[in-house]
Amino acid sequence: MRRTLGMLCLALSLLLTGLCACAEESAPPSPLEVTREFSSPYAAYGDQITLSYTVRNTSKQAVAGVVLSDPLVGEVGRLARLGPGESKTILAHTVVTDDTLSAPEARCTLNGAETVAFAAAESIRIERAALSAELSLRTGEEEALVLTVTNEGGVPLFGVKAADGVLGDMGPAEARLDPGESAAFIRAARAGRFQCAVTAATAAGKSVSARSNELEVVGGSEAGGGLSLSAEADADGRLILTLTNPGPAMLRDVTLRAGETARHIRFVPVGNGTQVAWPAAAEGGAETVFEALDESGAVLARTAALLPAGEAAEPDDALPQGPSFRVSDAARTYRLMLAGAIAALAVILIVWQLSSQRRKWLERRARQRQRQESHRRQLRKNGEKTA
Repeated sequence: MRRTLGMLCLALSLLLTGLCACAEESAPPSPLEVTREFSSPYAAYGDQITLSYTVRNTSKQAVAGVVLSDPLVGEVGRLARLGPGESKTILAHTVVTDDTLSAPEARCTLNGAETVAFAAAESIRIERAALSAELSLRTGEEEALVLTVTNEGGVPLFGVKAADGVLGDMGPAEARLDPGESAAFIRAARAGRFQCAVTAATAAGKSVSARSNELEVVGGSEAGGGLSLSAEADADGRLILTLTNPGPAMLRDVTLRAGETARHIRFVPVGNGTQVAWPAAAEGGAETVFEALDESGAVLARTAALLPAGEAAEPDDALPQGPSFRVSDAARTYRLMLAGAIAALAVILIVWQLSSQRRKWLERRARQRQRQESHRRQLRKNGEKTA
C-alpha cells in the first residue's frame, strides 16, 4: 500500500513538473516594461487621483495588440503597435473611496504568442486625518492651562495652531505633528471658562480641526500673572482707578465695577496701566469696593477706596497709558479748544497779511517797470525827432 502511494506521488510530481515546463515554454518573456506614477499616494475619501502609465518596448522588434490594464481602474488603454524602443504614456483617473492596490499589467503579442509584463504593486491609502485636544489645569508653584493636541490620523499634520476665545493664541504653532505624536500648548492660568479650537493642515492642503473639552478655572493666577487695581485721588479731588497688567499677555474686555456702576475697558496692554476717573457720589466719604472682572465675570483684582463727594456722574473714558496723565475736566477742555481756535485764527490772519503785502509789493514793482519802459520809449522818440 505504501509503495503504491509512493508511486502515485512520484507520478504526480513528474506530471506537475512537465506542465510547468510547458507553461514556461509557452509563455516567453515579455518585451514590455511598465511603470506607473500617482498624483498623490494619499487621497481623501471620494477624491479623484490621476495615474500616469508608461509602456516601453525593450525588444528590437515591433509588438502588436498591447493592452494595458490595472485592477484599480480596469482597462487603461490599447496600443495597436509599439515599435522597437518606443514608449507611450497613458493617463487615467479614478475616484478613491477606500484603501486599494494598483498592480498594472501590459499584454502584447510577440511572434504569435501572448506575453504579459507587470509593474510593481503599490497601494493608495485614504488620507485619514484626525486631531484630538484635551485641556487641563496644571497645579504646583504656578498654575497653568495645558492643552494637549494629538495627531490621531494616519498622515502628518502641519501648522498646528490652538486658540481660546478669551486667552487668544495658546502659543506658537507646531510646525509638524506626525501620526501618534502630541504637542502641548501652555498658558498661565486665570479664572474663567475656557475651550480651545485647534486647526492644522495635511500635506495636500486639507484643513483639519478639533475642539477641546470645556474647563472652568475658579482660582488661577490673577490676570495671568498679577493684575493689580489701585485707587487714589488726583490734584482736582477726583478718584482715579489704575489697572496695571504686568503680563505675560495683553488683557481684553475687562470691566471695572463698584456697586451698580461699571466701566468697560477694551484692552489693558502688558507693562502699562489703564486709568479711569471714577464719578463722585452724592454722599461721599463711604468706602467702596472696586473690582476688575473678565468676560466670564470672574474677579481679576479688587481694591477699596473712599468715594469723593459731589454730583453723581458717569465715569470718564479710560485714560491713555502712563501713571501721571489725567484727562481734563469739561471747563479745561473748552478752554483748551478755545485757545486752539484762537491760535489757528491768528495763524490764518498772519498768513493772509503776508500774502496781501507780497501782492501789493508785486503790483508796485509792475507799475514801476511800466513807468520805466514808458520813459525809455519817450526818450527814443525825442532822439529820433532831434535827428
